[in-house]
Amino acid sequence: MKSHAPKQDCGNEALVALGQAGEALLYNNERVSTIKEDPKSRKFLFWLVISYYFPVITACMGPLSNMISIVCVVEKWRSHTAIDANGKPPTDHGPTGVFVVNILAFVIGFLSNCVLVLHFIEKLSYRYSQLINIPGWTTAGTMLLVDVCVFAGRDTGGDRHKTIGFWYSVIAATLYSCCTFCLTVHFFGYWLGKYPPKFNLMKNERILMLFTLLLSFLLLWGAGMFSRLLDVTFGTALYYSIVAILTVGLGDITPKNLASKIMIMVFSLIGVVTLGLIVAMTRSVIQDSAGSTIFFHRVEVARAVALKKAIREKRMITRRGSFDKIMHIRRVARRKQLILSGGATVLIYLVFWTLGALVFKFAENWSYFNALYFCFLCLITIGYGDYAPKTGAGRAFFVVWSLAAVPLVSAIISTVGESLFYFTKKLDLHTSKNWNFSPAYNPFFSFSNPLHDLFSEPDQASSDYPEKREDANNPMTNDDEPRNSTSIVALYEKRDSSMISRSEKLSLPDGRFSRFSSERFHSIFNELKTLQSLVQALKEFRSIATNGKTGDLSYEQWNKLMELYASPENVDVLSDPCFWLSEYSPLKFPLNEPKFAISKLFFKIELFLEDLIQNNDTSEYHTLEKGDFEKTSSTIQKNFSIQQCGLRPRAYSI
Repeated sequence: MKSHAPKQDCGNEALVALGQAGEALLYNNERVSTIKEDPKSRKFLFWLVISYYFPVITACMGPLSNMISIVCVVEKWRSHTAIDANGKPPTDHGPTGVFVVNILAFVIGFLSNCVLVLHFIEKLSYRYSQLINIPGWTTAGTMLLVDVCVFAGRDTGGDRHKTIGFWYSVIAATLYSCCTFCLTVHFFGYWLGKYPPKFNLMKNERILMLFTLLLSFLLLWGAGMFSRLLDVTFGTALYYSIVAILTVGLGDITPKNLASKIMIMVFSLIGVVTLGLIVAMTRSVIQDSAGSTIFFHRVEVARAVALKKAIREKRMITRRGSFDKIMHIRRVARRKQLILSGGATVLIYLVFWTLGALVFKFAENWSYFNALYFCFLCLITIGYGDYAPKTGAGRAFFVVWSLAAVPLVSAIISTVGESLFYFTKKLDLHTSKNWNFSPAYNPFFSFSNPLHDLFSEPDQASSDYPEKREDANNPMTNDDEPRNSTSIVALYEKRDSSMISRSEKLSLPDGRFSRFSSERFHSIFNELKTLQSLVQALKEFRSIATNGKTGDLSYEQWNKLMELYASPENVDVLSDPCFWLSEYSPLKFPLNEPKFAISKLFFKIELFLEDLIQNNDTSEYHTLEKGDFEKTSSTIQKNFSIQQCGLRPRAYSI
């Protein structure tokens, strides 16, 4: 058995090859490659989560914290028991010092968020932005926290009560502290050299912060507008705007006049569309990063263990055995991924449900069951209206809780639904295979298929494969038709030996035209046949990509794809019996398998045509006389017509 240590001059062959077909990857390879940890280690997932999710969390919390800080400045913090001339209890901001510190905290937090936006749109470097963001949000959060503690201890009690503005300040201080924590941990990872100085986000994911900013401005506009139209405070109007956008419809605050009814229709339409875009992007973040990357990590860990075990025990592994093993690893990883997705969904739902209910129990003085009932209806956006928060603490908490819970839970449930739909399709495919006995079910094995010999069973398609043998003592060699390690080498040599080298230059004067017309054009004809085989294989894989239910390729299809892609540079790697378990295996990645095959064949055809054009230099024809060219042309038309090559004439324009 040959050594499987990676070559120093080769690098990661799998990543190099996938660079030619990267669109077939179901996860972002650029994001994973930035982590300076082995994908098979446990630390890899830890630092990947920090490098990716912590910036996303900060991007969502930063604009939200600034929005709530504005409410802290506008909204009064304290009310009195006595009734004024208008029949309402008087309110105020509290002592002047508390109000000034509140304003300063808002300004510092707002400037820090502007710096974060500049970094997200790549106008400011990572180091400079972190040096401003971390101290800025730390200062803003600390000032608000001290402000809240001093105000609660000295300026309330007796006939003075805390209003919704005070509770918004508590929430803003908490959000500022969370932003500081996320950025500090991310900077610590960069300082340890776990990833480069940047947020591990793609350009389309950076747009999430811009949409979050847009939602914040929309909510501030709604709060200012409805506070006048409905004659409520700014903080209460913000609560009303969020209830409308999330389509919960609690009904505790309703429009009373024509203007408010018209504006709620306009506001709700814009808000629902904006929130829908944020939910879609959140779902994309969850689906495109977490699931596929964790799948890649699981496959890598199990693949490395299986390969080391096979080498340590010195077992004879066949290509079929290594393929079956990697496919078993992928099936187990997919099953665990489904369990993980379902478990994560249940866990997140339970956390938002139970902890939210606990807060509403104390804020609104409800029983815990009624609080659970209220939170459950809000999470699935029913909202009968029989229970709704009335206190300032309850409404302020509802603003943050609902903005985080409803979109996130909706996105996760949608992601899990797609996963269940995928496995349902796969189950349907397995059921069809069990009951379908038609030989034409698979286009690769149809008796009327012109590629039947090329994509048939190994013992039928080529004499290069050894006879069947059994190895019952080896669990990794459960082949029905095992191959030796030289099958791809033999097929490549057999295919290449039928052609005359394209680099051979023939001397054509002195009456050697017959050799030119027979040998030279026979070589060209064989090359066209090879090209025809690649094109027909491309059609078959395209058919699978179009009509397939799961997108999984069989062992025979994968093996023939590798044979078609064989070249002098990669034939040794592809012919290794442990290829499917090695570092070079494409099956260690989450792939769209038919799309990967199509990309590889396109790349092979491109290389083939470039090589054909470069090596068939027309300089050798310059010694021919004019009459010889005419004879040559007639010879091509007579003996090697385009119909004989199995191709149809097509008009091309330059």
